[in-house]
Amino acid sequence: MSLPEDITLYFEPDDVVVEARIVELTPALWQQAMEAAWWDDEDLDPRAAENSIDRHWSWFAPVDLAEVPLSCLRVAIVTGDGQIQGAMVISSDSVPSSLHPGQRCLFVDQICSAPRNRSRLRKDKEKWFKGVGTELLQWGVRLSVELGCDGKLWLLASPEGEAVYRWLGFRELNLESVTHEGIKYKPMELPLEAVAAFFSK
Repeated sequence: MSLPEDITLYFEPDDVVVEARIVELTPALWQQAMEAAWWDDEDLDPRAAENSIDRHWSWFAPVDLAEVPLSCLRVAIVTGDGQIQGAMVISSDSVPSSLHPGQRCLFVDQICSAPRNRSRLRKDKEKWFKGVGTELLQWGVRLSVELGCDGKLWLLASPEGEAVYRWLGFRELNLESVTHEGIKYKPMELPLEAVAAFFSK
């Protein structure tokens, strides 16, 4: 898919819609607007931020699923002030669908909104930009369609994200959870029948 792509986000404090863009997440952009900028924000509760599951994610590490290496795309949502509001790593190689035998889907390896957008990480507990993760996943669904996977996505849901994924239409798979750094991640898939409705969320 061509980048950048124009989108909008909802900024809760001012009750306004803000223009943003989905762009390629390059090492230079990560270093400039994400590496320290995300976690050194004075609005964050330092203890909560340090304990966040994505605090030490490596955004440019090789990706594999069941020990099969995958080629991936890395994208970010950037607002007009140059800040990255969220990022995602998604495979450009397809993987087997668990819900549709014989079919393929794309694997979402990492996805999150910027720490400043998560009320549980903020000192003031206020909401900030909303819909960041949904916009990234919608881009992923469109990529899945473009690459012949009909919009289907596969991911490992963290405990804090599981309810949101269910609301978006993802279904838990009858597969063993994956434990990483003491946290259990549940395999989930966005099935074909949920793809169309996904864009109304």
